[in-house]
Amino acid sequence: MEVLKRNESYLDEKEDWAIIYRATRGVQFDPSARPTFYIHTVQLPYGFSHAQLAKFYRQGAPLVVASTRQISPQCLDPKIKHTNRLSYNLAEYEAKMVDPEAFTLDADLKGFIAEGARENFLMVNGGKLFTSKLVDCLEG
Repeated sequence: MEVLKRNESYLDEKEDWAIIYRATRGVQFDPSARPTFYIHTVQLPYGFSHAQLAKFYRQGAPLVVASTRQISPQCLDPKIKHTNRLSYNLAEYEAKMVDPEAFTLDADLKGFIAEGARENFLMVNGGKLFTSKLVDCLEG
């Protein structure tokens, strides 16, 4: 709340902002290093605001299952919230070539839907709720 309060004068009521917090492990390869914590605000990019996304709630959103696969849990634990976004970015680029408004559905190495680049996946079919298994995606 303190970060928001200090940045209120910069916020435009027609823009959406996020408060980001991060923790680092400290200096690389130094086991005695202390972690670093920081909090900042960032204006959400065009296409990510609630107003711009509202139409997708009314009419549905275009989805593309990208051929780019998620990083295997044998290589990187999916429970780790990290900022290595290369696989997500490649999948999003692929989806935008199909449809500039499309969101990606990222699949695991077996082809099962895991998650999107910035969202979890769920589906309602026949009155039943389906979600991804927490094998290759971050719980959300």
